[in-house]
Amino acid sequence: METREGILYNFAIWTVVSAARSGCPLKSKEEILSTFNFFEIFIKCKKGWQSRNEFDIWHKKTLLKIQKCNGQLNVGWIAKLLNVFLKTLIYVGGVGDEINKNYIHPPIDRILLNEIKKSKNIDTKNKSDILKVNRIKDIKDYELYTEIIHGLQNLAQVESIKLIEVEKYWDYAYNKLHHAIPAIATASRV
Repeated sequence: METREGILYNFAIWTVVSAARSGCPLKSKEEILSTFNFFEIFIKCKKGWQSRNEFDIWHKKTLLKIQKCNGQLNVGWIAKLLNVFLKTLIYVGGVGDEINKNYIHPPIDRILLNEIKKSKNIDTKNKSDILKVNRIKDIKDYELYTEIIHGLQNLAQVESIKLIEVEKYWDYAYNKLHHAIPAIATASRV
C-alpha cells in the first residue's frame, strides 16, 4: 500500500469509528475492527465493479457476511458503517475508477431521513419510498434497506445527481455553519 493509500485507509477507518459513536451497538474501535474486514473491502474498492448490479450484489453479500459474523448489528448499522467507509475511500478519496462513485450508497441515518422529511423540494411519492423508518436501527433486513435505497435512487435520478450525492440533504454541518456565519460576521464588527 502506497503512502497516500495508507493515510486514506486509516482515515476511512477513523470515519467509521466516529460514525459509530452515535448509538451503534459496537462501542470500541477494537469491536469494529474485529467485525469488518476493512482491508478486504479496500482491495475491492481498488478493483471496483463493472456495473451497479455487480456492486449491489457485492454490497448485499458483504453486509450479510458481516451480520453473520456479529449478530448484535442489524442491517441498518452495518450498512451505515460500510457506506461511510466506501464514501470516504471512493467518493472523497478517489480510490478506484471514477465510475464507482455512481454505484455506492449513501450512509442512511436519522439526520438524513429527517432532512429529507423536512424538505419541500422532494415530492410526496419519493418521500414515502424513502421514509419507511425513522432510525437506522429500524432497518432490520436487507429487503427494507433495498426499498429505501431504491427511493434514494429515484430521488437522485430526478435531481440528476449520483446516488451518494443525496447526502446533500444531510446538511447538519451546513445548517450549523450557515447559522454561525452571521453571528461571526456580527462579532467581528464589534
